[in-house]
Parts: sequence; C-alpha cells; structure tokens
Amino acid sequence: MAGRNLMETFCWTLLIFVTFLALNSGVQSTAIREELLDFNLHKQSHQNQDYGNWQETPIQLLSVTSLLGSGPFQNVTIVFTASKSVDLHWLTDSEIPIEHLAPGVETFHTASGEGLNEATIKLPRNHGLSTLKVNLVAKNTTFELQAVIDVTGNIQHSERISSFTFFVPSSSEIGISNSGKTQFHVFVDTSQSTFKFAIVTADLYSLVKKNFTYHVIEKSAYSFQPDITSNALRLANRTQQENTYHADLLMDSIAVANNGGMLTMLSGCIGTGKLVKMLYMRRTLLLRTKVGMSPIPADTVAFITTDTPRNILLTQSSKSLIVIRCTAVGNPRPVISLMKEGHQGVTDVSNVTIFIAQYPFRTAAIYAFKSTPEPGEYMCVAKSSKGVSRRSYLISQAQKS
Repeated sequence: MAGRNLMETFCWTLLIFVTFLALNSGVQSTAIREELLDFNLHKQSHQNQDYGNWQETPIQLLSVTSLLGSGPFQNVTIVFTASKSVDLHWLTDSEIPIEHLAPGVETFHTASGEGLNEATIKLPRNHGLSTLKVNLVAKNTTFELQAVIDVTGNIQHSERISSFTFFVPSSSEIGISNSGKTQFHVFVDTSQSTFKFAIVTADLYSLVKKNFTYHVIEKSAYSFQPDITSNALRLANRTQQENTYHADLLMDSIAVANNGGMLTMLSGCIGTGKLVKMLYMRRTLLLRTKVGMSPIPADTVAFITTDTPRNILLTQSSKSLIVIRCTAVGNPRPVISLMKEGHQGVTDVSNVTIFIAQYPFRTAAIYAFKSTPEPGEYMCVAKSSKGVSRRSYLISQAQKS
C-alpha cells in the first residue's frame, strides 16, 4: 500500500511539472504523457472493479493550473482524459458564455491520440470574475462534467485532482413496469478523491400529447429535501457516511410507461483545494419500457421549462445583463434559434453571445444580449426535420416610479 501511494505521488508530481512546462515553454514529453494516461486508466479500473456493472466515466479531470502569463493575462489550464471526443465550453459563474463578460479571451484545446487533453483559457487580469466554469460534454454519450474554478486575484497554483465516483446503472439495466414504476440504487464515493459530498439531484422528463401537441412533463428530486412518499420521483433510503452517499431512486410515472422518458442524475462535490471549488457529474438515462422503443416519441419537438421568466423587465440594474435560456427535446434532436417579432415580421436576433450544448434528444441554448435589447416579443424556436415548437418571452420597459 505504501509503495502504491508513493507511485501515485510521483506520477501526479510529473503531471503538474509537465503542465507547468506546457504553459511556459510549450514543450511536452509524449512518453511521460503516455505513462500518465496508462497510470490513470489503471487507477480508474482498480477503483471500479468492486462495484459491479456500473457505467464507465468517459471524462476524468486530472489537474488545474492557474498562472500569470506574459503581459496582462491569467492562464487557466485543465488536463483531463477522455475516451470520447469532447465539446468544451468556458462559462462564467452564472453560466453565461465567457466571451460576453470578458472580451478578448483566448482559448486553446489540444488532444492526443491516447485520450489525454489540455485546454487553456487566457483571461485578461482585469476580468472581474470570482469563479469560472468549464463544461465538458462527451460526444455521443449522455455524460457531462463541469468544474467550478477559483480565478480571484493573482493566484498562481497547480492542483492535482482525484475525482469522486458517481455510480449510476446504465439505461439498459433499468427495468420499468407497465405502470411506470422503477427503482434502482445510486451512490457517490469520495474516499479516494479530493472532494467532499454536497448534492445529488434527479430530473425526469417525459412527453405527453394534449390537444394534438406534445408537452414535457417534468419532475425533480433533491438529496437535501425531505423524502415525501407521495412524490412521483423520490430519493429514498438515503444514508450518508464520511466518504459515501447512498440513495434509492424511486419513480412512478405512467407517462414514462406509455411514451418513454429521460432521467438526468447529477452529483456535485465540494473541492478541498485552492482552485476547484465544485465538481459536477451528470448522467442522462434513456428510459424505455419496450425493446426498440425511443425515450422520446418520434417526430416530436417540445420545450423544457427554463429558469428564464416569460416576462422580462428592463430596469436600470438589469440593462447590462439580459439572458434568455431555452432547452428543447425532440426526436430527431432539434436545433434552436432566437427570433424577434417586429414591424418587418420575424427576424433573427444577432445582438447576442450564444452558447449551444447538444445531448441525445436534447439541445440547450443560452443567449446573452451584448447591449440592452429592444422591448418586444422574442421567441426561442426549436426545429427538426419533423416539426417546430416556439416559446415566447416578452421584454418590456419597467415603469418609472
């Protein structure tokens, strides 16, 4: 055991040293990178072998480094392994595209053929941000990783990451009765990580047809809320120890039995180091009651309720930051655009910074206005080859008191 711990320490020291060299000289050692990758994959396999047939984690965060670069810049670099190609996005702490609040940023992302990735964001030192979020989505999977990184002050630090493990069964292992009932176990293990447990959430989305139109039925459950037995979605039998959190997910949904659905499981843990404040893992389970059944009915498009209110008032304090968020599900997966009703009809909105994330059967979009938007009716439009759905927002000027 002592020998293995010594080897871990040696490998992590090499990783941090290589990251430092990459930032300052651009020189990287391929041999060391390959050895570190082999070491990390072996470590993942060792950690998972005692837990049965759980889903593998396609992305593993290895280190985060914050350095003061040449000139008035702060460089933040992450190193991670990925068994799939990755969509990577840098966001502010309020999940707005980083380019919106910190103009002039530069981003770099390099990936080796062995799955080792480096991504760097070059921030102006006067960016005014307290934290930064990096969002990693493994393409053609239902897995997403998000890290919240401290970027306050002139921090110069390199931090190795030993991730927690979030155990969720695969979609194919979840049985659903004809009445829509199902139950399975989830747990979080932080015993070999640099994190402490914070939260588990579950969000269920299923489509039902009303008046010839499909609507999304949404239900949620949270680890910090009481378990109410009458709820259709529950986290029950919860136990938390020093390094583990266990819960049973109980679902009772006739809509899922009839039409399928998607269940998004998220776990968040608090970092114990200087840089990574929170790390989130999100898995989406595709629920089917029959072989060959789609989790989202074919030829459908519908919006999920968002945090953006349908009526937005332009006040003196809000004029600098107006954001519209929209998420749509569909089969096939829809694309989303933002439109505005005006004297010349419906036109595209161009005065925005855009963030788009795509998942199986789902697309999420964030539109941050670069300047105060004109009052009027705006629409998120979700389209696929089989249909269209619209969600309207009214932006109006607040009355002066």
